[in-house]
Amino acid sequence: MNRILRHATMQWRDEGRAVLSEYLGVELVKYRHMKYGTGVVVGKVEGPLCKASMVFATEPKDDKGHTHCLEHLCFMETKTYPRGFLDLLATRCGSQGTNAFTEFDHTQYEFEVTGEPGLVRVLPVFMNHVLCPLLSESGFTTEIFHINGKGEQQGVVYSEMAGRENSEMDLMWNSLLKRMFGSTAPYSYETGGLSSEIAKLTRQEIVDYHREVYTTDNLNIIVTGQFDTQVILNTIDQALVKAVEAGARVECLNRAFSKKLPANDYPTTRAVVPFPSEDTSIGSIAYGFKLHKGLTNIEEQTALEVMWRYLTGLSSSPLNQAFVELEFPIASSVFGDLHLACEPFGYLEFSGVPYNGIELLNGSSNDGEIIENSEEEEEDEEDEEDMEPEPPASPSTKMSPLDWFRGDGMISKLIDELESVLHKLESQGPEWDHLKKALLKERLSNKEDFEDSPHEIISSGIAPELIFEGYPTGKKIPFGAMVDKHAAFEFLEQQNVGWWISFLRNTMISELKDAKEKGFGAVEIKMVPSMQLVRRMR
Repeated sequence: MNRILRHATMQWRDEGRAVLSEYLGVELVKYRHMKYGTGVVVGKVEGPLCKASMVFATEPKDDKGHTHCLEHLCFMETKTYPRGFLDLLATRCGSQGTNAFTEFDHTQYEFEVTGEPGLVRVLPVFMNHVLCPLLSESGFTTEIFHINGKGEQQGVVYSEMAGRENSEMDLMWNSLLKRMFGSTAPYSYETGGLSSEIAKLTRQEIVDYHREVYTTDNLNIIVTGQFDTQVILNTIDQALVKAVEAGARVECLNRAFSKKLPANDYPTTRAVVPFPSEDTSIGSIAYGFKLHKGLTNIEEQTALEVMWRYLTGLSSSPLNQAFVELEFPIASSVFGDLHLACEPFGYLEFSGVPYNGIELLNGSSNDGEIIENSEEEEEDEEDEEDMEPEPPASPSTKMSPLDWFRGDGMISKLIDELESVLHKLESQGPEWDHLKKALLKERLSNKEDFEDSPHEIISSGIAPELIFEGYPTGKKIPFGAMVDKHAAFEFLEQQNVGWWISFLRNTMISELKDAKEKGFGAVEIKMVPSMQLVRRMR
């Protein structure tokens, strides 16, 4: 039964408790403010440091970067505190400074201080900054975008995004997410904003976005360390009362990720994407695939992390042996990861892949892939007829002589290697032992990570539960399950080799085969270097 805590004007409802069996029995408790709807998760972690993280569920609706720009402006002045006061206070309370970051599905503000006294001093001031920022015209001009006296486009956010939006990684990631989720899903937009779109953003749009999204019932606060819970809840309550009195809104009428994502509208999940580079000898190839059982199946997510450790974790791992540890390497490195979106997906990247030709940039791909920006490339060529042609890749005896960007070469090779792994697992020989060792190492690694960074493990693990608690999955995520994977590891340790074979076949191999044969399944993004784009940017 939910308990109600009352103290002065404070009213909190106990919404759940979780003992982190995998992590020294640390207990997490979740509270909900009965009047303002703010969620608070507290975890008593040993040590002198206390950490607070404030999380808002946010989703971009275009490439203007509303979420990122608002994050920057919240560190400026408020109606109560002048600019610079927050960081000065945090520093005097033993903090190394405040921080924030914007992801595709949330914005998070955080700080660490020494002990409860610093926590109760900094937290209400930081809450005032995010709930009641001034969002002044002068702040918008200097921090977001302006044109200086020389006619140059400037601004902290504008310059930041202009410096990274054409990088290989950003272009790859944006293209992969578009083909994973479709052109109208929140994940298909550049969260940080594209510089050309940031230039069109107005201060009033930021003000309206803040009023719509930064409400008290869309705010979740994660607090870890050694402190009196009653004192922390009372501090938060008082800060909420003052924020509402100063104009903060209570109800978020259109909460992020409260509806299912739209259907994917892309005709194919395979693409060739050029990126500006003076080194035209290497590119990269990435793959992505959604997990079938969705956000609430912690066992499937943990199994993928174990599988990546087995397939890529060591130089002796199967994919490293097949692609990297060769006389003529197909890639300089291979990396796998799990991403906890509202519809989780796996990600596999081959970097440093030798690129031996220029025909792909001229629209001659013959495997059904879409070549992004090809029209812009053609226009650029017409405008620059006198320029030297793009140089071919520099030959190297240490690179694979094959062109892995053309046709189905790379995806076929990957499918073959994964099927080879299946056959070796079926024999229950050394590969099965290696997989069981990877499971053990993954579990031990999780425990070591918690010992090294308990505050970070709790905040990063519990945040997805808070962000997606309203997402229609058909099943509620057990509180604390994404932090404490004890039950998931116990489940996986009981599975036989047949379960793992089925997991690998259904999760990866079948998706890759669909992409190869039908053009729609796993996402494949081939990043090819382009000197033409370098010239155009100059």
